[in-house]
Amino acid sequence: EVPSEMSMIRMEGTNSEVSSMIFSGSDLLVRLFHAAENENNQRIYFGFAADAVNVISLSGALVKPLEIQRNASGNSFVDITMPPFGIRTLQFKKAVKNGQEMTTASKIN
Repeated sequence: EVPSEMSMIRMEGTNSEVSSMIFSGSDLLVRLFHAAENENNQRIYFGFAADAVNVISLSGALVKPLEIQRNASGNSFVDITMPPFGIRTLQFKKAVKNGQEMTTASKIN
Protein backbone atom coordinates (compact mmCIF):
# COMPACT_ATOMS: atom_id res chain seq x y z
CA GLU A 1 0.00 0.00 0.00
CA VAL A 2 1.26 3.47 -0.91
CA PRO A 3 1.42 5.85 2.07
CA SER A 4 -1.38 8.44 1.84
CA GLU A 5 1.10 11.34 1.79
CA MET A 6 2.59 9.87 -1.41
CA SER A 7 -0.67 9.17 -3.22
CA MET A 8 -3.03 11.75 -4.71
CA ILE A 9 -6.02 9.39 -4.83
CA ARG A 10 -6.42 6.01 -3.15
CA MET A 11 -9.62 4.01 -3.42
CA GLU A 12 -10.86 1.54 -0.84
CA GLY A 13 -13.42 -0.86 -2.21
CA THR A 14 -13.74 -3.15 -5.17
CA ASN A 15 -14.47 -2.98 -8.88
CA SER A 16 -13.97 0.78 -9.25
CA GLU A 17 -11.09 2.63 -10.83
CA VAL A 18 -9.93 6.13 -11.66
CA SER A 19 -10.40 6.55 -15.40
CA SER A 20 -9.12 10.13 -15.68
CA MET A 21 -7.86 13.12 -13.73
CA ILE A 22 -7.79 16.64 -15.17
CA PHE A 23 -7.59 20.18 -13.87
CA SER A 24 -10.18 22.85 -14.47
CA GLY A 25 -8.57 26.00 -13.12
CA SER A 26 -7.72 25.21 -9.48
CA ASP A 27 -10.23 22.32 -9.31
CA LEU A 28 -9.17 18.71 -9.77
CA LEU A 29 -11.75 16.59 -11.62
CA VAL A 30 -11.52 12.84 -11.05
CA ARG A 31 -13.63 10.48 -13.13
CA LEU A 32 -14.43 7.09 -11.60
CA PHE A 33 -15.77 3.98 -13.32
CA HIS A 34 -17.47 1.11 -11.51
CA ALA A 35 -17.12 -2.15 -13.46
CA ALA A 36 -19.63 -4.36 -11.67
CA GLU A 37 -23.33 -5.14 -11.90
CA ASN A 38 -23.88 -4.35 -8.20
CA GLU A 39 -24.02 -0.97 -6.49
CA ASN A 40 -20.93 -0.48 -4.31
CA ASN A 41 -19.88 1.91 -1.55
CA GLN A 42 -16.47 3.38 -2.24
CA ARG A 43 -14.16 5.25 0.15
CA ILE A 44 -11.78 7.61 -1.62
CA TYR A 45 -8.74 8.92 0.24
CA PHE A 46 -6.91 11.96 -1.11
CA GLY A 47 -3.45 13.24 -0.24
CA PHE A 48 -4.07 16.97 -0.69
CA ALA A 49 -6.32 19.69 0.71
CA ALA A 50 -9.57 20.76 -0.96
CA ASP A 51 -12.16 23.36 0.02
CA ALA A 52 -14.99 20.98 -0.94
CA VAL A 53 -15.67 17.75 -2.83
CA ASN A 54 -18.69 17.47 -5.09
CA VAL A 55 -20.20 14.88 -7.38
CA ILE A 56 -20.82 16.64 -10.68
CA SER A 57 -22.57 15.57 -13.87
CA LEU A 58 -20.73 15.00 -17.14
CA SER A 59 -21.80 18.52 -18.11
CA GLY A 60 -20.30 19.96 -14.90
CA ALA A 61 -23.55 20.63 -13.02
CA LEU A 62 -23.59 19.98 -9.27
CA VAL A 63 -25.21 16.64 -8.40
CA LYS A 64 -24.34 16.33 -4.72
CA PRO A 65 -21.81 17.74 -2.24
CA LEU A 66 -19.81 15.15 -0.30
CA GLU A 67 -18.68 15.45 3.30
CA ILE A 68 -14.90 15.54 3.72
CA GLN A 69 -13.99 13.28 6.64
CA ARG A 70 -10.74 12.31 8.37
CA ASN A 71 -9.74 8.95 9.79
CA ALA A 72 -7.85 8.43 13.07
CA SER A 73 -4.53 8.98 11.23
CA GLY A 74 -5.74 12.34 9.87
CA ASN A 75 -6.14 11.17 6.26
CA SER A 76 -8.90 12.93 4.31
CA PHE A 77 -11.56 10.88 2.55
CA VAL A 78 -15.06 10.96 1.07
CA ASP A 79 -17.59 8.15 0.72
CA ILE A 80 -19.57 7.66 -2.47
CA THR A 81 -22.00 5.05 -3.76
CA MET A 82 -21.12 3.81 -7.22
CA PRO A 83 -24.03 2.58 -9.36
CA PRO A 84 -23.81 -0.62 -11.45
CA PHE A 85 -21.49 -0.03 -14.43
CA GLY A 86 -21.61 3.66 -13.50
CA ILE A 87 -19.46 6.71 -13.99
CA ARG A 88 -19.05 9.42 -11.35
CA THR A 89 -17.06 12.64 -11.60
CA LEU A 90 -15.67 14.16 -8.40
CA GLN A 91 -14.75 17.82 -8.26
CA PHE A 92 -12.11 18.70 -5.65
CA LYS A 93 -12.55 22.47 -5.25
CA LYS A 94 -9.33 24.50 -4.94
CA ALA A 95 -7.02 21.50 -4.68
CA VAL A 96 -3.82 22.34 -2.76
CA LYS A 97 -0.75 20.19 -2.05
CA ASN A 98 2.21 21.36 0.02
CA GLY A 99 0.67 24.84 0.27
CA GLN A 100 0.48 25.33 -3.52
CA GLU A 101 -2.55 25.26 -5.78
CA MET A 102 -2.48 22.22 -8.00
CA THR A 103 -2.92 23.05 -11.67
CA THR A 104 -1.64 21.61 -14.92
CA ALA A 105 1.13 24.21 -14.81
CA SER A 106 2.30 23.34 -11.29
CA LYS A 107 4.79 20.65 -10.42
CA ILE A 108 3.26 18.21 -7.95
CA ASN A 109 5.81 16.48 -5.73
